[in-house]
Amino acid sequence: MTGRHASAGVRRYDPALDDDLDGDEIPDRFRQLLNEPPTLRTVAPLSVLDVASALLAVKGPMDTYQLQKLCYYAQAQYVAFYNTRLFREPIEAWPNGPVVRELWRRHAGRRRVADLPEGDSAAVARQPAAADIVQAVLAEYGSFDGQQLVELTHREQPWRDARQGLRPKQASRNEIPVEALRDYYRGFDQIEPFDEEDDQG
Repeated sequence: MTGRHASAGVRRYDPALDDDLDGDEIPDRFRQLLNEPPTLRTVAPLSVLDVASALLAVKGPMDTYQLQKLCYYAQAQYVAFYNTRLFREPIEAWPNGPVVRELWRRHAGRRRVADLPEGDSAAVARQPAAADIVQAVLAEYGSFDGQQLVELTHREQPWRDARQGLRPKQASRNEIPVEALRDYYRGFDQIEPFDEEDDQG
């Protein structure tokens, strides 16, 4: 990857770059992505608690900053690629980076989270696209601690735009629009959904 650290949306498939496919062989799911109108579908079946539970199930205990930011990047990657939300809850621009208030309510008062009984990781596992994004985000960002992820989100436009006019430590309920996530993370070098065959060595 080039440019900034790979905090970008998942790369949309481009058959023009694939020498092995002609126009008649483009898979239907890619053809649908290429032809879809530039509107954002607004209904998602998953909760942020499901996504957080899946992240914990794969990676294990983590600090709350890390869990929040990994959920943020999962939403950003998913909406950049699939043009629809991974989870339905809004993301707010808090002083320490993007936060999903519904998830915060479940871990408030804790510094680390080991599990999230309210979430259903199996709901994520039943959706291959969602499960792939969770794996891709962990592969890309899972080695960073919470503070490093806070600093990374502070350098990126969606959070910065949502914080305009606010003091550095000022509390806010300003939402980071999913449209901003989609447009921003599609515009940079991108990570691909996780492929277990590519992770064997």
